[in-house]
This record gives sequence, structure tokens and C-alpha cells, in this order.
Amino acid sequence: MKKLFVVLMAVVILTPVICLAGSSEKFEQIGEPFLIIVPADYHHDTYMESFGKKYSSEFPNYRSSGVTADKFSQVTTKLLPNQKLAVTVYLVKSWTISRQEIITFLKANNAFLVGAQGLALTFEQKRDQLPIGCITSFDQKEHLWRDIEGHTMELKLFKFGPPNEYHPAFDSWLGPSDALNIGDIFFLCFRDGFTAVEKKQNEIAVEKKQNEIKDLEEKLAKAKEELERLSGK
Repeated sequence: MKKLFVVLMAVVILTPVICLAGSSEKFEQIGEPFLIIVPADYHHDTYMESFGKKYSSEFPNYRSSGVTADKFSQVTTKLLPNQKLAVTVYLVKSWTISRQEIITFLKANNAFLVGAQGLALTFEQKRDQLPIGCITSFDQKEHLWRDIEGHTMELKLFKFGPPNEYHPAFDSWLGPSDALNIGDIFFLCFRDGFTAVEKKQNEIAVEKKQNEIKDLEEKLAKAKEELERLSGK
């Protein structure tokens, strides 16, 4: 399995970052925001440990890469039981982007920096809405675990697509926090669920009603024309 992971990592490393021609933007939103809800029995200090046990078969390298609960105990913002979060996925489109630029972007968008717990919870509840590639939930460097050489390390989730004899559907890696040029890099933006997803859902509902009213008005207009035509005979 370790040899398989090395091969998979090599494939990801050699995969170029998608970059839209003629675009100067460094980030691209992927799809619409979606809602996740923190479970009522959520416990910050034990969540990553229980997550690793629950999904050990789906993340072959979760343990072997050095993931332990204590390495993720420090986060900027701890998730709270029953909290609603709107999650937006962004694609990094620039080879020259720095990690701090992403943090600045998240802060400017009033995002919660929830670290690995947010990434794991998103996998649990909305894995089907995650793109194929390397996905990260960023946090401030001072809250990240450091290895023996002093490098800050961050949990990265890999989605490979349907599993086959060569690779699993998902895997994880505890790697350097500054490693941004290793393939298709996506990051998650967590906002207040009430001010993002539900607002968008309301906008969609209003637009749907407006279209329904427009269709009815058109039908009434046609019926009126037909009635006038028949009355004139």
C-alpha cells in the first residue's frame, strides 16, 4: 500500500494546476455553496481520532502518514455542536500563489478557519460535492502541528474518483503546509450557513416563483387572445 501511495503522489505532483486562459484571478469558485451541520454530539478533542477509526478503510494512509488527534487540537475557530456552515470550494489557479494570500482571501470573505476538523466533516457529509484533486482546509500557521524539523504540517485530502485496483476513491496525507503546487489544489471556505447557503436557496426559490408567475401571465394572455378571437366570430 505504501508503494501504491508513492505512485499516486507522483501522479498528483506531475498533474498541472488548471488555469483558465486569459484570467488574472488566482481563485475560481467551484459550484455553489453547500450546507453542512456539525453533529450535536461533536467533541473537538476527540473528533479526528474517531474520524480516523470510522473511515480507516477509506483512507489507507491516514495512520501511516502520522495523523493523530493531538496534532489538530489547536485551531483558530473550533466547530460547535449544531452549527450550520456554508462550504464553498475554490480552485487555486496560480503557480505563484502563497499560502498567506489564501488566508487573507478567506479572512476577507469572513470565513471561519476551522482546520482539519472542517475538512473531515465535509467529507463525512458532502463527499459527493468535493472535486477530484487535493483538498485542504487552511488555518493559521501558528495553530498547525510542527514536525521534528520545525515544518508546519497540514492535513490534505485526495479524491481520485471511482476506486479500482490501482487506487482508492479517497486518501489523506499529512504534508507541508506550504506545498501548494502538487496538482489540482482546492481549498474550502467555511462561512455562517445562515448568511450564505440559505440566502442562496431563498434567491433560487424567489426566482422559481417569478418564472412560474411569468408562465401563468403568458398563458393568460394567450387565453385572452383566443377568447377575443372566438368572440369576434
